[in-house]
Amino acid sequence: MSYKTKFTLGKDWWKDPIVIFSISIILISGTIIGTAYGSSSVSGYQSVTAEFYQVYWPYAQDTTKTFVKPLDGPTLSWNADATGVETKGLIPDGSSDLPTITGSVENPKFDRNIEYHDWWVNDTVSTENPEGVASHYEWAIDIYTMNVNFYAYQSTTYFTSSKPQVWVELQNNVKSVFENLGADAAASYIIYAQTEKYTYTPEDAGWHIIQPDVGNFKLMFLDGNIAVPTQPQEGSNLDFENLKPYSHIAISFEMEQFGQAYLGSAPTVNMIVELNILTVGRFDYVLTYVAGGDNDISPIGEIGLFAGIGAALGAGYSALMDGLSDLGDSFTGPLISIAIIAIVVFASILLIRMVLIKKTT
Repeated sequence: MSYKTKFTLGKDWWKDPIVIFSISIILISGTIIGTAYGSSSVSGYQSVTAEFYQVYWPYAQDTTKTFVKPLDGPTLSWNADATGVETKGLIPDGSSDLPTITGSVENPKFDRNIEYHDWWVNDTVSTENPEGVASHYEWAIDIYTMNVNFYAYQSTTYFTSSKPQVWVELQNNVKSVFENLGADAAASYIIYAQTEKYTYTPEDAGWHIIQPDVGNFKLMFLDGNIAVPTQPQEGSNLDFENLKPYSHIAISFEMEQFGQAYLGSAPTVNMIVELNILTVGRFDYVLTYVAGGDNDISPIGEIGLFAGIGAALGAGYSALMDGLSDLGDSFTGPLISIAIIAIVVFASILLIRMVLIKKTT
């Protein structure tokens, strides 16, 4: 008895459990790989976090009962009637009921890169002074967006003479993208914020105005002073200590006319806020004088994956840095991929051996 191998499809091959299992493994593996590496190229590195900071109510301030409600986290619930401040006279009918305001804020998400620049600041080296430092500076402006939602209920009125301000705190994450790439100094901060989209529901909500419903926000330090961050001056030797304060600021939403109208519905306002986030980093190198030729430049410490950031940001792919933000991920990621590929290959072999190769005598 002899065996001859013939490549052909068996009868009802698509009903074979091995085929179903193998195809499932291939599809699942492909999805995992696509998700793992696709998401790192579109999700972006979360360089800024957002949470509610305080409710500032000018009326309460005017009564000498300083009212700044400390907040912490992505959700808000505030009731003016529970502040202990007399609210009579703030509303048209003279009653003391004011709406309860709740809210939620999401961490900003990367959208796109709009600018990338780099420059060098090098020591002068010579025969007499053979070694120095070469510093490579890079900065990029990325667009991030975040969702902020507000809801007012429990009263058929709104704040008519004293507008509460809800502050959202924005600050740099534990490490900026440049720090994760091995920068010797780095900072990320907001240089501009504006309302990109403003919607409200339901349609019969009469009082639904929160400022700025269009236009830009004032950028403030947490003490209330206005922050005016600027772009780095190319060719300069940046002082990163001077940039740190701009990595922790706030924006405020004013309840201009926000409450439940009489015989109307409680309003929900959905806002998409667009942030311009500037990230700047400095990478240091040893600069060694070479007589009659180009000076040698070598990294100081662990520069990491600096070499690729310029090309990535310049091409508008700063979100790719998300996949490089953790050394552990950069190590385990390939191992997971190898394991997944091995499963796919094994499943493919089973598919070929059990289905596509039919033994005949």
